[in-house]
Amino acid sequence: MPVGEFGFQFWIAWLLVDVVGVPLNFANGYAFSGFVYVIYGALVLWGMRDWWLRSRQASQPVLEGAPA
Repeated sequence: MPVGEFGFQFWIAWLLVDVVGVPLNFANGYAFSGFVYVIYGALVLWGMRDWWLRSRQASQPVLEGAPA
C-alpha cells in the first residue's frame, strides 16, 4: 500500500471517530468532551486540507533551466 493511500485512510478514520464521538458524547451528557471532539474534527479537516494541498504540489514536477 503506497504511503499516500495510507495517509488518506488515516484522515478518513479520524473523521469517522469524530462523527461518531460528537453525538455520543452529547447524548450521554458529556458536553465538554463533545466540544473537544468538535475541535478535533476541525483540526482533522484543517490538517486533511493542508495534506491534500501539499501532496498535490509535491506531485507536480519542478522544471529547471531555460523555458522550452
